[in-house]
Amino acid sequence: WLVTLPAALWPTMGWATAPAVAIITFILIGIDELGVQIEESFSILPLASLCLVVQKDGEAALATRTQSGQHPSELLYAPTA
Repeated sequence: WLVTLPAALWPTMGWATAPAVAIITFILIGIDELGVQIEESFSILPLASLCLVVQKDGEAALATRTQSGQHPSELLYAPTA
């Protein structure tokens, strides 16, 4: 569509076609890029580093013992009284 836009605008706009096409192209490609970013937002988030932090925190929590001497994983699967 943007390739044929100058040919369509030339008869009415003349030499003002170039700046008009540049502005319209900038706006339309910007809207398209915004849509891509909304659809694929995970590509711009630092998920790898966030996952490493969660993994390290989880390992640290499992490595420590509670005040009762039980391992935290034992508390998760402890039978209820």
